[in-house]
Amino acid sequence: MSDTTTDVVIPTSSASDSGDTPAKPNRRAGTGLNSMLLPELKALASSLGIKGTTGMRKSQLVEVITANQSGSARTSAPGRRPAAKSA
Repeated sequence: MSDTTTDVVIPTSSASDSGDTPAKPNRRAGTGLNSMLLPELKALASSLGIKGTTGMRKSQLVEVITANQSGSARTSAPGRRPAAKSA
């Protein structure tokens, strides 16, 4: 017989693996629009009837949604004007 020893590592389950606590979301701590992810902001803007959000950055979306919720209702992205109606 040999006098060598072998270390055996037995994995243990953590609380997050067992389902006892929810997994941490991939976002900053906090509340409000700034804590939302870009796809969530786009979905919110769409539900508010705001158009032209496809190429917007997060900060622009937050600004447009905030303006919409405060009563300065914008229905399109900043800098974009509705097409002129021809007579």
